Amino acid sequence: MEAIFFTFSLYLAIIFAQPIRHEETLNAVETNALPVTDGDEQLFEASGMEDEVEEMTETGSKLDQSANSNNEPLPWMRLKKELSDIQKEPPAGCSAGPINDDLFHWQATIQGPPDSPYKDGVFFLTIDFPIDYPFKPPRILFKTLIYHPNIDKAGNICLDILKSQWSPALTVSKLLLSISSLFCDPNEDYHLVPEIGQMYVNNREKFNRIAREWTLKHAVL
Repeated sequence: MEAIFFTFSLYLAIIFAQPIRHEETLNAVETNALPVTDGDEQLFEASGMEDEVEEMTETGSKLDQSANSNNEPLPWMRLKKELSDIQKEPPAGCSAGPINDDLFHWQATIQGPPDSPYKDGVFFLTIDFPIDYPFKPPRILFKTLIYHPNIDKAGNICLDILKSQWSPALTVSKLLLSISSLFCDPNEDYHLVPEIGQMYVNNREKFNRIAREWTLKHAVL
């Protein structure tokens, strides 16, 4: 019996005399962990996951910025600010505001410049804002027919700042002024309606005459 008790006491002494150290545990985990090789990194990059992770990080950052102390989303804050600015100081020859109090769906007007075949015309447009505005551009369409090389019959507009050159620093006021400038200075590098573009380049007198006829027919109130 004494031999058994002595053996058990010796066993306990050995256990408590050699405590497991936290550092040793970590080292063991690191030693047994699978190594990350250059091939693994290349596979990660080739799979496209690197871009997805970066995009998710950027999206998360945007969402973190999308609320103020009142938990009001950033698009609402931005659109309210722009609406207030337009009401206080509207861009020359332009107007804009929500349709039926829908802050993400606006109607705008642009008056034809006096030194263009569009003079005396009032052209209506719709502006639809995405839920992630201003990180993505609004969709702007002409609702009034207009004879123009950069605007087709469906109302689509050829304007780089509405697509590849969009910046969150741009505003509705700046967009309307840029569109208005197309009335007097169409983009000759890219014609959304090629036949009208060719006429504008090769036969300006005929172009002005037809553009004027369309204005009188569709845009004069």
